[in-house]
Amino acid sequence: MVNGSNLFLMYLVLFMFGVGYNELTAWLERQGYDRGYTALLVVGGVLVTLLAGAVVVGVQVAMIMFGCFVASGMPMIVGSIQREARKRKEDEDKAMHQARELLNDKGE
Repeated sequence: MVNGSNLFLMYLVLFMFGVGYNELTAWLERQGYDRGYTALLVVGGVLVTLLAGAVVVGVQVAMIMFGCFVASGMPMIVGSIQREARKRKEDEDKAMHQARELLNDKGE
């Protein structure tokens, strides 16, 4: 049985975590450190939530939910990383192409 005061405390702690995590994420975005890693920021938030939930619902239930999140989230994480790598490669190729064009224009 879930204790109401433990449940309230968990919600309060998670809310405070969410406020702080939002600030961290905003700082990472301003610095440009989040590019390509947003999925991993989501994973961090989910892990903290599952850990807090384990205190209230028990480790077994939390581990089952962890498995659910891994099963549904892993394709998104891998896909996000692949899309970012592809985008960075395309950006590098465009920059190289533009640099070559500039060098060829100056050589004429």
